[in-house]
Amino acid sequence: GNTLRPLSYRRGRTGPLFSNGEREGQKTRMVSLTFNASGQTLQLHVAETIQQRQALIRGILANIVIPQLLLTLIALAVVWYGLKQGLRPLERLRNEVSRRQRDDLSQLDGSKAPAEVRPLIDAVNDLLERLKQVMAAQQRFVADAAHQLRTPFAGLKTQAELALRTSDTEQKQHALRHILTSTRHGTRLVNQLLALARTEPAGLGSDRFTRIDLRQVVQGCTLEWVQMALEKDIDLGYEASDKALPLLCDAPSLGEMLNNLIDNAIRYTPHGGHITVSTAHSSGYAALCVEDNGPGIAPEHRERVFERFYRILGSGQSGSGLGLSIVAEVAKRHGAELTLSEGKDGIGARFCVRFQLLTQD
Repeated sequence: GNTLRPLSYRRGRTGPLFSNGEREGQKTRMVSLTFNASGQTLQLHVAETIQQRQALIRGILANIVIPQLLLTLIALAVVWYGLKQGLRPLERLRNEVSRRQRDDLSQLDGSKAPAEVRPLIDAVNDLLERLKQVMAAQQRFVADAAHQLRTPFAGLKTQAELALRTSDTEQKQHALRHILTSTRHGTRLVNQLLALARTEPAGLGSDRFTRIDLRQVVQGCTLEWVQMALEKDIDLGYEASDKALPLLCDAPSLGEMLNNLIDNAIRYTPHGGHITVSTAHSSGYAALCVEDNGPGIAPEHRERVFERFYRILGSGQSGSGLGLSIVAEVAKRHGAELTLSEGKDGIGARFCVRFQLLTQD
């Protein structure tokens, strides 16, 4: 091409200029540079054939880009294989869980899982164990409840059939009295089962908690049992705290708890005995106690009497064994401390529930 181009083609532009040209029949790409030296204006032209530039590009692709691309693909394949192998134990666990029956709460085998995942598997196994215990407790509860309800209903059926068969008025009255007794027992058992269900952790939330004065709730509940205590010639007294006892609690559940404590005391206190219900204030806590001078509870039974349907053999009293379970559940729901000890001078039993007082505004 013509390398002696006039300077006018620059049209005032400075710096290198790129242009296309042709030399010896081959297309070229040229760069031109103008500069001054010894008072003269000089032009420098450097050209390269298009074929040489394409050969350079092909060399770069063949020697750099394609190997890098191949290395990238190989690295991706290695990473994919590594992840596949590393996640294979988790895939096995997923398949194991998906194939399980809905009631299968056995432990997951995390022995072959990655070390980083084992804490998660341990946490899941702990949750499964707790769920298994809850389900087992519910199954026992349903079975025990069915067994307990069977007795009064069987008595109702037997006495009703007897009343229908006999024509003797006295026998009919006797059967009807038994029917009434069985009905009362069944009603009380159903009410206790409902109360126990309400005190379960999942039964009711803390949204039913309101601010109350413990002294007023205890006084009202105690008055309701005066008539029954008088029928057994029992001295039922109430000793109130001289200070207000503000609590945040579920008042109906609290009343149910106290009713069961007083009912239990009246059942086991002999004629002519005494029962004392008291409230006291102590170092930021409110204590509710029910003490009697009955036969008391032997130390070996004191832990188990709060279990559902547990009854001490030879006590001579009828019951479902749910009353003290309700007391324990209500105390637990309110974050209270429940204790059982001997009464005054080692006679009788003393139940105490210790609540946290509300701070004064």
